[in-house]
Amino acid sequence: ILQGTLLLQEAPLFTIQDVDDNDDLSPASREQIRRAVAGLSMQNRRAFKALFDCSQGAKTDAGIFQTNNFQLSGNPVCGTFNQGIFLRASRFNHSCAPNAYFHWNQRIGCLTIFAISVIDSNQEILVNYKHENVYQQHSVRRASLVNTYGFNCRCQACRPGQLRNIGENIRSSMRTFYAGLQNNLGNLQAERQFREMLINRLDEVRIPYPQKADTYNDLAQSYLGELARMGAGNVGK
Repeated sequence: ILQGTLLLQEAPLFTIQDVDDNDDLSPASREQIRRAVAGLSMQNRRAFKALFDCSQGAKTDAGIFQTNNFQLSGNPVCGTFNQGIFLRASRFNHSCAPNAYFHWNQRIGCLTIFAISVIDSNQEILVNYKHENVYQQHSVRRASLVNTYGFNCRCQACRPGQLRNIGENIRSSMRTFYAGLQNNLGNLQAERQFREMLINRLDEVRIPYPQKADTYNDLAQSYLGELARMGAGNVGK
């Protein structure tokens, strides 16, 4: 499978709105789930209930949802997001060094999964369940996955060894650059410099990160912002 290949395009079985960005479902969210599951056809309801529930105790609709949902659009400022269930996408396993990337395409109303590296015929297709953890060190990633999904990750980026050590050093420097970027938002020249450093570090990573595309786009916007500011300055002269 070539890098960039569309692996899956799937419409949601159902979605719920304004879910808090934490691991605890509010009563309102649980009620949305109850109504959504009740409104499914018998076949789809059976398929939903066949999904895994990583929570301890008896299997519940809320537990199934928490284990298998994908974050869609939302409001990062308020910390609320829309989430959905996708029967086929839910079957993909996790890796902190994924070879595929999922993305909610608002325009077509589907979750899409693309190959972000060449995938051999004997390789499993893996996605990163926690996009927000891409810069985090192993202990943070592990705790987050255990807390949300109940498993210890043993992917190539988490198993002890040279590859993990290299990856941890790279992620550490990326955290530093990203923190510098966040502390200098609004300073176009500083933003550009930190984005350039982040991209240079990303280019050293043998495992591709989807965030590279976003960083390149942001860097281009920084250049455009600086050019616009320079143009405005010239106009006043």
